[in-house]
Amino acid sequence: MKSAIVKKMLAGTMACALSFSGLSALAPVTQAQGAQSKAEKALVKKAEALAAKDEEGLTPSYGLFDITGDDVPELFYARHFNRTQISVFYYDSSSKKVKPMKTTDGEKSLGGVSDVRGAASGNKIIVSMSDSAYSGAVSTFKATKKNKLKAVTKYEYNYDSNQFTKNGKKITKSAFEKYQKKLGKLDSVDFFTSLTEGADAQDAGVNAAVAAEDMYVGTWAEKVSERVTITVDPAIGDEGWHDVQITWREDLPQKDVYDMRAKYQEDGSMYYDNCRHVVRTFKEDGTFEDEIKYENGSGLLNIDLDEKVLYWTDYEEDKQSESRVQTFIKELSEYKSDDAWTVKYDSLVIHANSEEDGASFVYVGESAGSNLVTIKYVANKKPEDVLKELTQGWSAEDAKMVETAFPGKEGAKAYRCMLGVDKSSASNLQETLIAGEYKDGTLLFDLTTHNSSDEAMDISVSDALSEVINSITYGTENK
Repeated sequence: MKSAIVKKMLAGTMACALSFSGLSALAPVTQAQGAQSKAEKALVKKAEALAAKDEEGLTPSYGLFDITGDDVPELFYARHFNRTQISVFYYDSSSKKVKPMKTTDGEKSLGGVSDVRGAASGNKIIVSMSDSAYSGAVSTFKATKKNKLKAVTKYEYNYDSNQFTKNGKKITKSAFEKYQKKLGKLDSVDFFTSLTEGADAQDAGVNAAVAAEDMYVGTWAEKVSERVTITVDPAIGDEGWHDVQITWREDLPQKDVYDMRAKYQEDGSMYYDNCRHVVRTFKEDGTFEDEIKYENGSGLLNIDLDEKVLYWTDYEEDKQSESRVQTFIKELSEYKSDDAWTVKYDSLVIHANSEEDGASFVYVGESAGSNLVTIKYVANKKPEDVLKELTQGWSAEDAKMVETAFPGKEGAKAYRCMLGVDKSSASNLQETLIAGEYKDGTLLFDLTTHNSSDEAMDISVSDALSEVINSITYGTENK
């Protein structure tokens, strides 16, 4: 039985990550085909009004379905950022107004939501909310006669401390995971905002710009919980092909494992038709047994450059449920130098290039001019001498050395020179040099940017390059 959800997409937003799963048990909204009740119209207008007021980047979406069992739907409005927040609204027929459905604890919204399911007993919803990759809660809510959401059952879990509870009382880990398996048997409904005005939500993940092949390489974490990962590596001796594994991050006694070899396509996606899905059970001696769920499964990996996410569509799972599209964010790539320093960077917008005695990290996203940071070791020279050589030709004000913090070295000092933006020049070049004592010489940071008239774009460039510098760590001999 399909869910009673009435899917609506807010125009102009990019695909969001939340998957509302298993709403099949919710009561249907009975009305003539093509018709829309006054309540629904009012709820839709409320969603649109909320979206218009929301700050940029939250990618809102909404669904209408009946949780109270009165054949009048409620509005579930979702804001998607690092974690998803859901607010519930109902239509008050007496006042003919849309009102918030708070929890009995007075909360106006449910935060950190990763999953919503319909309870098998009827008009209830089961909401999974995570605090981190390893801890959170799974609560079953029902609507009271006073139009409030009341938690009737609450499971809490923490895999780090190995603590599991039901309604505040301790339970075993196996009891909690048995409960999770029951939830997994419900049908799933994937819920996306539109890519563009009038676009079909099923096209979520299609890129406006084509992702380069090497952008896929690395580790991706499921956007909400970060517990499921996708690892992509180039296939040795097989150009254009990549070995892909999808599985749970933590060491579980039993977990799903998907292995496939994917081919890069001209449209920037990666397609596979050789997936092997197994349920892997680990034994106490470290060995494991695989139960094959299917072989030669097909699917697609697709990077959305605007949203900086990867969509995984498993066509084999589509045969068993309404849809199987999951959203992943890329974990930072790591560059280790021969001079005992290491940085992390976002390889979707930064390309790392090894150079003599160092490396450059070039911003490849949308920007004005060239933008990069170069980190270089200069042997047998003091920081002051290095900066003096590099700032020859600068004005006395720009070439002035100012003491500053040494990136990644707590309590250590460095020197900084800053070439400000020349407003009379069309290039809008800005350069910052930071140099500090390192080993028997100097470690130099050279940050070069070109400002534009687009403040938001300039901030994106600055943030990405600053993250490279701020992430630096050193070998134990150089701390």
